[in-house]
Amino acid sequence: MLQTCCGTPSYAAPELLLCEGYAEPVDLWAVGVILYTLLSGCLPFFGETHSELFERILAGAYAFPDPEWTAISAGAKSLVSALLTADPKKRLTADQALQHPWVLGASNANLTGLSGRMNDLVKTRRTSTLKERYSTRVTQNVLGPNIYDATDEDAQNPHRLHRPPLVWEDERDWPLMSKGATTVSFRKDEFILKEGNVNRNFYRIKKGSVRVEKTRSEGTSVTLLTMGEGLMFGEISMLQVSGIVSASIRADGDLELYQLKADQLKETLDNENELAERFYRELAVKQAQRLTQARQRIEEVLEKEGLSAIKASASRQIRNRNASFAQNSVNKATVSISKLFGIRTDEPCILVMPCRWKKTLLHAATLYVSPSYICCQYNFFALKSKHTVPFNSIQLVEGVEKELEVRITCSRKAKTSKVVIQFQNKEEYRQALDVIEANAKDSSPKGSTASTANLMTASTSQMQPVVAQSVEVDQSLSDALTADDWKLILERSKQYIFEKNQVVIREGDQSPQNLYQMAHGKCRVEQTRPEDDTTQILGMISPGETFGEISFLQNSQITASVVADDDRVEIYVIEGDYLNDLFNEHPAIPGRFYKYLATLIANRLHNREIEILS
Repeated sequence: MLQTCCGTPSYAAPELLLCEGYAEPVDLWAVGVILYTLLSGCLPFFGETHSELFERILAGAYAFPDPEWTAISAGAKSLVSALLTADPKKRLTADQALQHPWVLGASNANLTGLSGRMNDLVKTRRTSTLKERYSTRVTQNVLGPNIYDATDEDAQNPHRLHRPPLVWEDERDWPLMSKGATTVSFRKDEFILKEGNVNRNFYRIKKGSVRVEKTRSEGTSVTLLTMGEGLMFGEISMLQVSGIVSASIRADGDLELYQLKADQLKETLDNENELAERFYRELAVKQAQRLTQARQRIEEVLEKEGLSAIKASASRQIRNRNASFAQNSVNKATVSISKLFGIRTDEPCILVMPCRWKKTLLHAATLYVSPSYICCQYNFFALKSKHTVPFNSIQLVEGVEKELEVRITCSRKAKTSKVVIQFQNKEEYRQALDVIEANAKDSSPKGSTASTANLMTASTSQMQPVVAQSVEVDQSLSDALTADDWKLILERSKQYIFEKNQVVIREGDQSPQNLYQMAHGKCRVEQTRPEDDTTQILGMISPGETFGEISFLQNSQITASVVADDDRVEIYVIEGDYLNDLFNEHPAIPGRFYKYLATLIANRLHNREIEILS
């Protein structure tokens, strides 16, 4: 009799979930789930959360709905029911299932019919592309969660097959990864890695233990944690292009390590999609665990050393995690338009300002203006987008003070394009409008008589973009995903709009496994204090910052609420259901995606530790 609870949730038998011991009947339950799925194309048990799924399994709550089961015989349904019997003592054995009348009496005609049904299912899955299954439209003028309207029935079908993430199994996966590993030895207090140095190796502890040390602001070091046999480190060399070590690793006694060259390991993972997914997901999960425990762990260490614990200020804002979003303090004298945007010009940058740039969706961006160009740069998650508008292509500049908008219409060789730039206050709006109008006037061709009427009546067939755009991956965040990967991931992203004090995600709810990026406005992070049931503010999330990664990885209850803190808050969302389908169709992407998450969380952990220690 086995006791360990394991396996894919949708196929788990009731006795396995009860952890009361199980044997061969769990396999026959799984056969029943598989047979149900083969016959109908749907899973018998489903739920919005694991708890709901398990409740249905324990209750044996399934049905044979039309139209999926209309053409399925009573004999087939009888076999499925006999296999999906909650009581393992009453469930069919393997021998009994093979002697079932439907199995013994299946005629060639019935088998042909079943074959045709399966061919139809396969054909449907093959021809139903991601774009077809996620045909969508975005309505930007509706407040609240219904801004996004899904028109795809499959996306809302609770019976959709869900792809569970691949999970790291040490006994299976480490031998696959460790080919070519060497063994190295260290003595007590020797440095394996030193904070600030570059590392190009990956390690696993064979014998002994190591200390993880971080330097405090005054120059002294503090031991954050101890790692023992079987644990791995040096992952920063796998995640970041620079390979700069974020914390020192020292031998805590006589030590033996497995050592792998990072380049060699990357090559192995590049050729093994499933191994890459399991490995990088494991790294991301470990980084997430360290991040959630960071403050408590460091404060405990400092208290043991006789230092006062650090009290976080409720008004302290979470640091901006995407450094590419410039603030008002940017020094325009140090900005090179030529280097940033690849423009052949030595012109100075005369204006640098935060803004919101719109061609299709609004993006929190940075505006750069030179005498000949208007340029813009923004990050859409890790995809960096750059736009350039030559002043000599501008036909109309319109200021709309009520909306704090500068609207620009460009035209070149009968092609027109429109750009909207929004600003956060009147002072910045007026400053930008004055600079843009002056430079547009100086750059306009002599004798130009273009008017608003002429532009507005242009044929829609001529409305082609004349604003140059380039897209690249922000290497400062991660080199894991390519630009093509990001285009697929973001193709069906959604934009939600919230009013002040609307809840984006709620503490205690089951994680929807979505990823979020703040597009406009700010949100506060709130958590309920269990001792007095009051709400404390943990921090603020600003434009450009992402959140939801830890809930995505852990698929557990949300530990803190995110609440809109401005009158209008806009958030981009990558939904877990879409990623699930994307991963099914592109098996090389999951490993790279989890590498991105691991890198993002590792950077956040590094910044959090520095913030606390300083």
